Formats: sequence, C-alpha cells, structure tokens
Amino acid sequence: WFMQRLRDQHPDAVICATGCSAGGHLAMLLATMRPDLACAISHAGPTDLLRLDRQFTSDAAGRWSNAGPKLLSNYAIAAFGADSLANHSPSQRAAKITARVLVATGRTDPLVPRAQDASFAKTLRTQRPAGYVDVLSLPPGDQSFVHTYVSRQSLQQLRLREDALVAPLFPRSQTSLGG
Repeated sequence: WFMQRLRDQHPDAVICATGCSAGGHLAMLLATMRPDLACAISHAGPTDLLRLDRQFTSDAAGRWSNAGPKLLSNYAIAAFGADSLANHSPSQRAAKITARVLVATGRTDPLVPRAQDASFAKTLRTQRPAGYVDVLSLPPGDQSFVHTYVSRQSLQQLRLREDALVAPLFPRSQTSLGG
C-alpha cells in the first residue's frame, strides 16, 4: 500500500527498500512484487523460509546450531502459515526480482544462516545473469549489527557496497540528498 501511494505521488521517483531482520525479509519480498523497485537491501533478513529450519548457524567459537533458525522458522509459520511459506520466501520468487540487490548477514548471526544469503544470490544470478546481486558475510567483531556483533571494517565495507548498489540509480548531479 505504501509503495503504491509513493509511486502514485511520485511516478518517476527511484525507490529502494531496506530493512533489518524481518524488515530485510520484507524488502526482498517487496522486490518480488514490485518490478518498479530499483534496489533492495537486506541486513540479516531470511530469504528462504522453506529451508530455514534445516539450516545451521555458527557462533564465534565455531559451534554449530540450528536452534535459532528453527525458532525463526516457527515465527514464520506463525505469521504466514506452513502452507504459505513458499509465497513468502523471496528465494522461491526470485525470478520476479528486477531490483538491484544487496544482502548482508553477520557470520555469527544466531538466527539467519549464511546459507540463506548464498543460496538466494545463486538463485538470483542463475535466473537473471545480468542483474546486480551482492552478498556480504560480515566477520565477527565488537560492533552491533542486527542479531550479532561484527567488525568495524566489515561495517565500513557494507557502507561502501551500499553506495555501489545505489550509485548508478542516483547520479551525483541529480541527487538532492546531502552526503
């Protein structure tokens, strides 16, 4: 609804969506529904709700667990219903995505496995080889990032990658936003 209202009021606007965790999931899901979305950025958002409960995460000590992904899967089932997970999984609808995409997750994220981003990116690249897809796995550190802590350098790298994602969409001569 909001995207359509924005589009109605500003028909020529370049629109991007970004979000963290569930918001990142929604940004990618929006990209599957709106061919007029120019870019989508997900910070630690799940992309494949169908496989989530069978995937594992790793902590800083290298211990593997699927407790977090199973919990997240249960939340998705409660929100959407078990029979609707495919319809709410951006990876299952990737062929519809025309937006430039960036997905980033912390390597020690206890909820969203790195496999989510990797398989999503592989699916996107297969289905639209000329599309822009960027994946960033952020190494652990002392800086807060969504569900975990990542290195300061990786956050700087993320900002640079976000800039690269949107740069072709917002040429400096046309940008009205400072910075």
